[in-house]
Amino acid sequence: FQPGIKWALSKNNNIIISYKEDYELQIFNAQGKLVKMITKEYEPVRITKEDVKQRVRKVPEGRKLVVPKYFPPVHSLMTDHEGRIFVGTYEKTEEGKYYYDVFDSEGRYLAKVALKGLLQVWKKSKLYSIEEDEDGFQMVKRFKVTWKY
Repeated sequence: FQPGIKWALSKNNNIIISYKEDYELQIFNAQGKLVKMITKEYEPVRITKEDVKQRVRKVPEGRKLVVPKYFPPVHSLMTDHEGRIFVGTYEKTEEGKYYYDVFDSEGRYLAKVALKGLLQVWKKSKLYSIEEDEDGFQMVKRFKVTWKY
């Protein structure tokens, strides 16, 4: 439940990092110089008893689970071949899909999209993700993506 370091490599070899409790992305060039910051207002997502129940199963025996009131703003970070930045949040739809905020390579906000699985790879306008069925069986899914904006 604690914020950890999330990072992604952009198409021009910049490193995008999120590690704070605020919705903030820092972009560093190959020489390590901070070249851009992206911030976004967000509504914190409260951690429910069901969230804790699911997480407890994954905690090794003997380890203590510290549970804050809210999830961190970012759970994943990735880029595609055109430089778009995808920020996974803990906000969900009623169907259980997670919202991803999408920014262009310059850091301009483009869209908020809901996806069922965990994003894994963007390659040549195709998205590969991992989804689980109701029995916990994982499968890799591939989607062709067309952008209109």
